Amino acid sequence: MATFLGSDDAAPGRAPIAAAVSTVGTLIRYSFYLVGALVLGLIGLVILRVSSYQVTKVDEAPSFRLGVSSLDRLPAQGLVATGRGIGRVEMRQYGRIHGRDQDLTVALVVPPKNWFGETDIAREVRDIPSLGAVSTRFGQVHWDLDTRFGDVRAVDFVVQADGLRKQCLAFLSRFDTTAVYLKGWYCEADGSRPVADNVACLLDRLVLEKPLAGKEADGFLRARMGRGMRCSATLVTQTSDARGSNPALLRKANPYAPSRY
Repeated sequence: MATFLGSDDAAPGRAPIAAAVSTVGTLIRYSFYLVGALVLGLIGLVILRVSSYQVTKVDEAPSFRLGVSSLDRLPAQGLVATGRGIGRVEMRQYGRIHGRDQDLTVALVVPPKNWFGETDIAREVRDIPSLGAVSTRFGQVHWDLDTRFGDVRAVDFVVQADGLRKQCLAFLSRFDTTAVYLKGWYCEADGSRPVADNVACLLDRLVLEKPLAGKEADGFLRARMGRGMRCSATLVTQTSDARGSNPALLRKANPYAPSRY
């Protein structure tokens, strides 16, 4: 029987089309399920990765102290924290960055594996929360500090905190190991510039009171604790090219440089 929709002969042809549409719909639906599962899985991995880098405070006292009697009059506090991204950080703070007195903060870091060393002093010390909470301005005066534990680099900076302007030295060690390093700062109370030699001598008096978490780090520091006291500081001076601006000498030093007329 014919109708305005077409003849009855067309009805059998619609069955394969309906089946194909149903199959495509099923594929699309399961594709959405698969994409949703993948997205949820990726979100879970990101959350797991971020949580693994979270810093955890450890209820322990730091393994070290500074054997300097003049620091005993200052308010002191210690902190130990661990995290996948930072390793283990043990910190001693003598005084307060916003206080009216001296402030010496030393962080002893046992870094995570495959750490190759850090050279940016400002970035390292700004990672310490108490310094990140105040205004700082780093200068261009650098010092080489010599201690019995090894070389330490320092740079001057200024702190503005609670109406005070403190002149300070930030430091970062350059020890002959990647198992442990020191970082921190020292600020004077009266606004004067810290004496770099004094800062070197303060760091030289570091003493371990109990074993460190890392065997290699513990062995490195204990071996050098047995040495005699040694501390001094040298101002870093920029070297200059003694050859001057003679074009012939410059061409010889760098034959690929463009000609100068």
